[in-house]
Amino acid sequence: LSLHDALPILKKFLISYDLSAELYLQEYEYKHDFNHKKFYFPKSITPKDVENIFLKYIEKTTHVGYLNVIAQMQNDRIVLSDELKLQAKRKAKEKTNSLFGESRGIQFGAEVSFQKQKEPVIISNSKGGLFVKYIYSEEWIENNLDYPTLFNNFIYLFEFVDRQFRLSFISKPTELGLFEGVLQGQTVKEYTKGIYFELKQMTALIQMTAYYNLLMRYEIYVEDLIDWFFSKYLKNEFSIDSYGITLPSKGTSALEKCRTIFPEIDGILKQFNLFVEHQKIDNDLLQISTNSIPISCYKSLIKKKYVYGCGDDFNRMCFCLFSNQSSLHYNEKYPKIGSFYNLIRDKNLKYDEFSEYNKVDLNWLIEKDIVYISNSYVKFKDEYLCIVLYDLYKNQVCSYHHMPQVLKDRLDFLVSNNYAKFESTLLTRQEADYFDYYLNDHKFSNGLKLRNKYLHASHASKDREDEHSRNYITGLY
Repeated sequence: LSLHDALPILKKFLISYDLSAELYLQEYEYKHDFNHKKFYFPKSITPKDVENIFLKYIEKTTHVGYLNVIAQMQNDRIVLSDELKLQAKRKAKEKTNSLFGESRGIQFGAEVSFQKQKEPVIISNSKGGLFVKYIYSEEWIENNLDYPTLFNNFIYLFEFVDRQFRLSFISKPTELGLFEGVLQGQTVKEYTKGIYFELKQMTALIQMTAYYNLLMRYEIYVEDLIDWFFSKYLKNEFSIDSYGITLPSKGTSALEKCRTIFPEIDGILKQFNLFVEHQKIDNDLLQISTNSIPISCYKSLIKKKYVYGCGDDFNRMCFCLFSNQSSLHYNEKYPKIGSFYNLIRDKNLKYDEFSEYNKVDLNWLIEKDIVYISNSYVKFKDEYLCIVLYDLYKNQVCSYHHMPQVLKDRLDFLVSNNYAKFESTLLTRQEADYFDYYLNDHKFSNGLKLRNKYLHASHASKDREDEHSRNYITGLY
């Protein structure tokens, strides 16, 4: 049967097949891993055919994840009517309600307080880390009211960044549970949000609110700290004396503060970009510049700043070593070990203890010099290499200049062998996505669009003061 003769048969099958919509979604909406095999659809399938395929699917499916994706789709390859998206949205809500009933679903929360204690912070958690309690020392704050220390509290006390100065709030695929992936999926146009991501956002908001209110008792405003950073710290430490920033007046409403702070973020970023390009901030040039720069494209003064894994071989390495979805990690003697890396690191296993099926991946790791066989036992060739691979797997990026030399050498090895690449931008890719999710509307279909909403006055109601207050605190951190 020739391809020409097969196409009409394939078209007929796709139009009649109940799950054809899922094939379209998997190809054009969902993120692909290294195992993905590309789907090809006959060009003779018309937009009306596609609409009917999805209509039939919505009527029959109970898959909440796919229904939510259809409801939020913005894809040139799959153009669906608004009526169809609304139908998917209503069906998803109906199925979600029937799935959880009166249950409140998975509960999580955070508590933050300042108390009289010597320890800077005491952290406790329960229910698998889904309830976190932070008690901070008010004495520490009271005895250290100088601006540099108050500013450094965001780093060392609240841990808004990690030891490599990567933003802590971002969404990470490794923090998603399997159940979340089934319900939500990971589409190209959606910012992926799981329970731990929401917990981190909740925690940061409460931390910032509590800190803001505490400092006000000492007649210090967080806005004053921000102004000090741009007007004094940058001038004294880096001889940058022309950085301009407009902060809200203290007596204005939360709505007016939001209208000031969110558009101001653009100005801060553009000034930094000018400084990188010209080693100074030319305010006249800033005023006439009309270029819109994506957040991901703002430059850095530091060369080889970030390292990202790349390529199918890198993805396969990390999947085999660290994923609990890799069959390599399962062993009858140790069924609860979470990954192949942990299995080999913590237990002595012989090559022959792995099934023939798993030896395909194991032999591939041997071929790539990740593991080797010593007296019949499986061993890691380079433990330091595994450390940087795990960091890249877990966090998706390494900050090169915050690594010790022994780990820099391994990152250089990965780059020289095309398993990783350097980039020099102000923010990591993941941080840029995080800011896009909160501020803008062009990248993510589920973005909060705070900058756009306040810039274009679509959040104009003063009756929503609590919402504006939360958004303002969010804008500050």
